[in-house]
Amino acid sequence: MLKFVSAILLLSLFFASCSNARKNESEKLVNSFYKALKTEDTVALKKIYPSFEKLGGYMKSSKIEVRSIEELSSEEIEVTIKNSFTNIKQKKFTQIIKFICSENPKNKKEFIIKDSYGLYDYLKTREYLFAKNTGFLKNSKIMSDIETALVLEKSGKLLELLLNQKVEMLKKQVQITSWSWDYGYVETQAFGKGTVVNNSTYNLRTLKYKLSFVADDETITKIDDGYLSYAELKPNASNDFTTMTAEIGNATKAYIQILFDTDEMLELVYKEKYNGTEYKLIN
Repeated sequence: MLKFVSAILLLSLFFASCSNARKNESEKLVNSFYKALKTEDTVALKKIYPSFEKLGGYMKSSKIEVRSIEELSSEEIEVTIKNSFTNIKQKKFTQIIKFICSENPKNKKEFIIKDSYGLYDYLKTREYLFAKNTGFLKNSKIMSDIETALVLEKSGKLLELLLNQKVEMLKKQVQITSWSWDYGYVETQAFGKGTVVNNSTYNLRTLKYKLSFVADDETITKIDDGYLSYAELKPNASNDFTTMTAEIGNATKAYIQILFDTDEMLELVYKEKYNGTEYKLIN
């Protein structure tokens, strides 16, 4: 009986030792992660937290304080830290962040950060709100950073689809009319003029044009761009514009097209009203 008790005690001590070793390794790993963040060591970051690039960002840090280290299972250790950051205006911010550490499945001798909670504040991003409004985020379950990133990756496909649809629609509704061009004082200069008409229901701030000058053999001799309007172009409004391009070579023809600003188009997509079932558009 005494031998049996001793064996149990030895096993307990062994597992306790292994547990402490994993906890110590996890704490070192989190400290190494923040050291790599501070020095922007991308190689080390990828090694320590292989999925870190999927997050899209992270909370800035001036210093960290380890609050607790908990063994979730025989495979996972949770390290909770208090992260502090002071910006250039000396305003202080603090966050509680959790890291899930485990053995590297590709190398059992190494520990890695498998996931995290609160390393990146998704709640304040337009992407998160879009995913929520379109039905990708339905319940109140607390998701990890990686889980959230995967959902936003999927909702991003819908965002891209709606963005392309928006641009195609505006190509039909916003048009350049009566545009013409002629050579300047020398035939390597070109002056043009025209009118842009906004037949859409949107106020457009950053409409640009792209000019392609072409020679008789159809080779492009010069590409130029500029703004069609320096003020917001309201719905059902128009604006006259001029163009001036130098070094057009031996061009004999020119083609003009409207360029829609991606950030402005994204803003229009984000501002649309959604019913929460749009996620079904993405399989």
